[in-house]
Amino acid sequence: MSVPLNKDVPMWRLTALCAVLSGCALQSNLVDIEEHLARMEQRQRGIEGRLNQTEKNVKGLASLEQTSGEIPDMVIRVDGLETAIQVLTGQVDEGRHLTSNLAKQVEDLRFQNGKLLSKLASLEARFATVEEKEESAGGPFQEDANGPALTPTVAYNLSYNDYVKGNYDLAISGFFNFIQYYPKSTLISEAVYWIAESFYHKKSYMKAIEFYEKVEKEHPKAGKIVPALLKQGLVYADMGDLPKARLYFKKVLEQYPNSNEASLAKEKLAKLG
Repeated sequence: MSVPLNKDVPMWRLTALCAVLSGCALQSNLVDIEEHLARMEQRQRGIEGRLNQTEKNVKGLASLEQTSGEIPDMVIRVDGLETAIQVLTGQVDEGRHLTSNLAKQVEDLRFQNGKLLSKLASLEARFATVEEKEESAGGPFQEDANGPALTPTVAYNLSYNDYVKGNYDLAISGFFNFIQYYPKSTLISEAVYWIAESFYHKKSYMKAIEFYEKVEKEHPKAGKIVPALLKQGLVYADMGDLPKARLYFKKVLEQYPNSNEASLAKEKLAKLG
């Protein structure tokens, strides 16, 4: 069963996400423009090189014409080169104008990027402060006169996030509080299962088995029943109790032969012999 989505995400977290995405898009635009600017500068240098070479050719031809006075077609060639110089000069001016505009866009984007990064750093600092307050309070459950301040889905997701981060003690505490404050929630069986998983990762195997058995006995129709059976087999195998491990692997195969867990149970049984 997938973990339910949190529909009550605080606005500042959404703002932080938007800032990150905006920053990524802005950075992408900045890179594109800087690459374009580099290409324009390279092109401009090429044009200027051609212009300098053409000017040298014109001077050479003009000098040759003055010394010989007997090459009539030199005048035509000089006129053609002067026209080429005018064209190249126009291209250089246009390139300088475009380069100037691109450089201004780069500066503007860098300024905007700096503002977004500053805003993102501020939001990250606020996020860290909120997390510290939650941890110091022993979890996300803060009561007011009417009971816990969070909705069941939000409270569940906060405890699940602790589990995902490897904060197993916080996750166990959070899920225990969840069970206490929301006993009629449809997520109770999930909370019990994640308590068992947290104990399993802490290598508190007997406590893990206790809560896997709660899923099996108290929530037999829950979505976590098959994983709970399989995990009991894995725990007993880790503890060296192979007869009980085989018992639970066989339960999975016999009672839920079409489940995803059945293939793993079959594989484990084969290894146990």
